[in-house]
Amino acid sequence: IASTSDWKSRILPKWTEFMPRVHAQYPKLLAEMYAFTIAAADIQLKFALSSSYMVSDASTMSTTESWLWIDDYHVVSNAMNQSTGSLRNVCEGASHDSLPAETLRRLENYGYGRYNNHGSNTNSAGALPTTLHYCQRYTFANHTFAKRKIPHDFFRCNGEPMKLDVDKIMEELDALERNTEASAFRKKVDSRNGFMLCHLIPLLNMALEEYQADVCN
Repeated sequence: IASTSDWKSRILPKWTEFMPRVHAQYPKLLAEMYAFTIAAADIQLKFALSSSYMVSDASTMSTTESWLWIDDYHVVSNAMNQSTGSLRNVCEGASHDSLPAETLRRLENYGYGRYNNHGSNTNSAGALPTTLHYCQRYTFANHTFAKRKIPHDFFRCNGEPMKLDVDKIMEELDALERNTEASAFRKKVDSRNGFMLCHLIPLLNMALEEYQADVCN
């Protein structure tokens, strides 16, 4: 982990040195990231790669994102320790302002934040990524989430929550699961898109509710 002194004495000076030169050759998005990469290489900064930190690209098969945990949603252990479930688990139990049941079960085992640990067996709980990095476009079952399409004034006192038709998403997931002609890749990507939709939309709506409660009332 880079400390304040690391940034001030080593990383930032080189980063700011390379940034104008990189931008002059590549005046586009991500230029600052390329400049950081060059700076890190110049000072021979070593990295420890974490593959469990976030999910972002639903179509990636790379292990650098922790989609394996999300892909496990279709296999859930019940009280008898038997495997049950389906693709719909990525969304089942969600609403426009609440998270899916399987996610809540995992959060309760973490005992994180508002989610209390009720003493359930943490060994049987699935893991969760730390971050939903929503820099992609997520489309499934007549739903689309794209960060550039979110109104800039979404957080306002008379703001309306985003719509989420959970039944429609689960209906499409069920149909996908029954479709014997659909490839395993398509099933995986579509269920991941369903996961992102059934988490990003409720999370934003929950944030809107808290904003309105704190600021508007």
